[in-house]
Amino acid sequence: MNSVEMSSTFIGMMVGSVLLIIVSREIPLWAKLALSLAICIGVSFAIKGMALAGDRDMNTKDAVDILMNNSISVFVIVGLTIAFISNNSMIGRAFESTIGYMWISMFNGLSDIISKVFSSADGTNYNYNIIVTQLFDCIESNGKMQFDNYFENFPFKGITVNNDTNNMNALKELVVDKRLVSEATLIALATVVAAYIGYLPIVKPWVR
Repeated sequence: MNSVEMSSTFIGMMVGSVLLIIVSREIPLWAKLALSLAICIGVSFAIKGMALAGDRDMNTKDAVDILMNNSISVFVIVGLTIAFISNNSMIGRAFESTIGYMWISMFNGLSDIISKVFSSADGTNYNYNIIVTQLFDCIESNGKMQFDNYFENFPFKGITVNNDTNNMNALKELVVDKRLVSEATLIALATVVAAYIGYLPIVKPWVR
């Protein structure tokens, strides 16, 4: 198989891997790390098999090289990404307010839930969706979730908040999913980088 075919195969595998990680967003961070490692190793073995097709069988050295290269790249690149996520970094918040927000807007019915929680005192219909970009499910210094603190000190005058338990729980679930999607997206991107590092020595070996 030539380099163009292998590159196309690698890109297809990466697209599938990104979708798999996002679909699996509810699993713990350590499980996402394990999934990332499994993806990178699996992709490298598949590409290596294609590269050797018609030439020779894969040997123990090939397998060890794949395991070592991918383990190092995943634990460094994906591991550091998860460390940033765990510390509520600004990068994580930025992804929550963009990628995560777009996801729940398009797929989770954000507008319907928002319309049940917020209303204006004068009856004007505003777009309240943007408020969700200021809501997070992290724990703050007072031991409470930022989501709960936000509504205890709601900053907008003239906007009424319907504190119905069902509506608030539904909104909180959206905020959680916003974080999970953003985490999964960051980990998926880091996985692509780690997999590419494992892919390069196969298609362009430094020692032949």
